[in-house]
Amino acid sequence: MSKYQFPFGSPLLPVSQKDASPKKAFVLGVYASAVHARWVDATGKQLVAALAVASEPDIFWTGENADQIINAIQVPTEAGKLVVPGNQNMNGPSGKTLDEKFLKPLGLDRSNTWLSDLLPESRVNEKQRRAIDKYYTPLVEKYNLPPATIKDFDKSELNSASRRQEILEELEASQADTLILLGDLPIYWFLHYHIPSYKKLSQFGTTEKSYGQEHLITINKKPYKVIPLCHPRQAGKLGTSSSVWGMLHENWVNKKLKLGEIDNAAFNKSNNLHDSTEQKILTTSQKTKNRNPTGLSIIENHQELGIKSVGRRYGGLNSKNFKEDVSSGRWKSIEYEISTVEPLNRNWMSIEEFLNAIK
Repeated sequence: MSKYQFPFGSPLLPVSQKDASPKKAFVLGVYASAVHARWVDATGKQLVAALAVASEPDIFWTGENADQIINAIQVPTEAGKLVVPGNQNMNGPSGKTLDEKFLKPLGLDRSNTWLSDLLPESRVNEKQRRAIDKYYTPLVEKYNLPPATIKDFDKSELNSASRRQEILEELEASQADTLILLGDLPIYWFLHYHIPSYKKLSQFGTTEKSYGQEHLITINKKPYKVIPLCHPRQAGKLGTSSSVWGMLHENWVNKKLKLGEIDNAAFNKSNNLHDSTEQKILTTSQKTKNRNPTGLSIIENHQELGIKSVGRRYGGLNSKNFKEDVSSGRWKSIEYEISTVEPLNRNWMSIEEFLNAIK
């Protein structure tokens, strides 16, 4: 049993990735959120609009089944009751924002992404602390309520060598080749300890062109495509947030989604050029969740997107598969991995090599 508990007694529980199968990307956030409930007194008068009352059931939870979790918490009749908040955005906003404004633009989803936090537990922020001190603590003795003992968030708690090692082990277990860092804290408390020169998000660029670009960085002898982005709080305009980072991220999302639309248009155009057998193959490819751009889209948009390398599995430029792509003309509709850094290994070619090959 956890020694820390929320108001009304739910234990503080660690939240981590459940699906441990190999992934394409690894996302590192800050600390776990919580399930929030609206607390009203015995007369129905609201005491707290959104009180943290339980650990999230899943990492980057999106709010599903909040009513069931809240209804399972026992509250003495004289202390009132807990109900689902009137504002539905009180539960799972970061998870929803992650899905729609981070994973989707990158062609990712929960099935191919490993999620982690610097601190895999919930903490109490200033607003929650004020609510607990004002409304809950005075009633603990009066109604024999369990004391609320979860600690306040303190950045110094993120300075944990053992936790950094756990995150590194998670990263390597995920087999992901892309690392997405959400805001300053994951950069400072994780990446900084592998590459000391990196300390904050702004070092990677604060313009529309530089924000959200991939950076080839080696961590523990393995190269990763690192994508530093703002925290979902900024991207989703949740509570107190930076409008500057929010705008940069919105532009990044729009650019990524535009690329996806261009890819779909290029696919439809090229699909008409193939016989029924090839159409069947391409249709199967289109139905996958991979939203890598087609060869035709790469040709049309490589300068705007800053593409520096193109990936083709099983040998890259000199592979039998890529040579067949070129000779058959199917390169126009086939999806290729892209990167804004130089070729990672033999399965990648520079954008110049790709352009020259398909001339």
